[in-house]
Amino acid sequence: MEEKIRPCAVAGQFYPDEKKELEKMVENFLKEAEIPEIEGEVFGLILPHAGYIFSGFVAGHGFKLISGKNFKNIITKSTFNQQIVYGEDIITRIIYSEKEDGLKNLNQKIINTINQIIDSICFEKKILLKDIHVAVVAGNTTMIHILFNITPKYIRIEPYTPAISFLPPLNSKEVGFNINPYGKVYSLPLVSSYIGGDIVSGVIATGMDLSQDISVLLDLGTNGEIVLGNNDFLVSAACSCGPAFEGVGITSGMRATIGAIEDIEFKNEEIKYKVIGNTKPVGICGSGLIDIPAEFFKAKIIDRSGKF
Repeated sequence: MEEKIRPCAVAGQFYPDEKKELEKMVENFLKEAEIPEIEGEVFGLILPHAGYIFSGFVAGHGFKLISGKNFKNIITKSTFNQQIVYGEDIITRIIYSEKEDGLKNLNQKIINTINQIIDSICFEKKILLKDIHVAVVAGNTTMIHILFNITPKYIRIEPYTPAISFLPPLNSKEVGFNINPYGKVYSLPLVSSYIGGDIVSGVIATGMDLSQDISVLLDLGTNGEIVLGNNDFLVSAACSCGPAFEGVGITSGMRATIGAIEDIEFKNEEIKYKVIGNTKPVGICGSGLIDIPAEFFKAKIIDRSGKF
């Protein structure tokens, strides 16, 4: 298995929101989309991890149509998911959604969060809302249900079957996105209650479903997801993961918020790190913790067993 793991699936090297992976994902996912002839510039959005739980961030990436169906990443923005006032974890939000107006409140919070990102992108890049014609959403199964105002309660009830696994393209006006009212909103398909469109997007971005080599995709967030396979088969599993990294049992552990070290690199015998919010570091979050052993191993400080 050691020789079969694709480089982009190794800890510290693959992040679903990196520019090249996102451009490839947009191109693959929208290559069949029918884009009408439109005068002027055309822009699209991709919203991976639409309401990623626990860390609380929602990211938005702006793309510009440059020729035919090719999109170029021009800006990335993120902000806290406003749903956090109703709970920090998936189960708490599912339970809240079953209360009177609970689903409506959760839906409005994620729509407001996404529209805040859209407004920020448009303001910074001087883009008119009417010029955004495509939005692609990739999120965990619970968040996709809430985003489209569909009850997620069956996700936590045996036999744990989500209400939906696939949605056709929807008009942005129906969804509530502040883009061209006749624009289309695409959602990546959901595999199961705990394997959502964010994992599907990772599979598409890495191309592991097209390769003959067996590879492994790991997503270590609040929920940990693993996908193993190649172009013949893909198997997946999920488990709770976030508390193991972000604050629980780690001396300086914290959630992925302002002040958290999220990226570490050893270069020319120097330690370089990136802090969320570009401020003074106050702790380290899960992605930073994953980077440390990866960088230790690359620098030959530890061996494959983790021993120094």
